Amino acid sequence: MNNDDDKDPCHSTRVGSILSLLAGAAKEAADQLGFFPSAGASARDALADLLGVLVAAMALSLWNRLHRSRPDSGHTRRVLPV
Repeated sequence: MNNDDDKDPCHSTRVGSILSLLAGAAKEAADQLGFFPSAGASARDALADLLGVLVAAMALSLWNRLHRSRPDSGHTRRVLPV
């Protein structure tokens, strides 16, 4: 089993995005079933959830690229013996 997935920021972003979309979908379903005092599920709320996830994923991607490109970030690369 490879533990490199734990350190991959893209993997974390994907998992977080999927969980966020699932939470938004569950909230919309609960709205439609009347569990929350609201007007019910709406396409506008679902679109706002999707847009929020996309903006957050793009911000994380940009942060990771900028953070990785700095030479003084203090990160070291592992060198495997050949």
